Amino acid sequence: MRKLVSPYRSIESKSPEYCRLMDLHIQDVRAYGFAYLNSEHCSTFWSKLHEAILTAIEELADRRLAELYELWIGTNKLRDKHMMESIENYCRKTTFSNGVFLVGSAHRQSIIDISREQPEADSPTIQWDVAGFLEAKAPTT
Repeated sequence: MRKLVSPYRSIESKSPEYCRLMDLHIQDVRAYGFAYLNSEHCSTFWSKLHEAILTAIEELADRRLAELYELWIGTNKLRDKHMMESIENYCRKTTFSNGVFLVGSAHRQSIIDISREQPEADSPTIQWDVAGFLEAKAPTT
């Protein structure tokens, strides 16, 4: 019988950089809270984490793990796109002046990128204001 191993355990065992980044992320969340989670510094963390994961997957040469990673990334992209589409559909049907869209920090950059991709003509009812998230000062660590 084959024992199933968590993909994260495989990555952790192969990548000291992954472990270092995760430890730093936990420290920054505890020390700075939302100021960190809403910062460019946190988006940079997620990019570096993905790089560390990909490097570990390449070094492990595990096709199954690579497929799981691609599935995970694809699922997250579809989820983010669907959230944006759902909000736009809701906004077309509902009258209000301002709204707030809360997402986890791992989705922050993707949501910002998707909001920028949308031509204004396609979504005249929504004016995305992400300026505060782009200008936020990163906590010093």
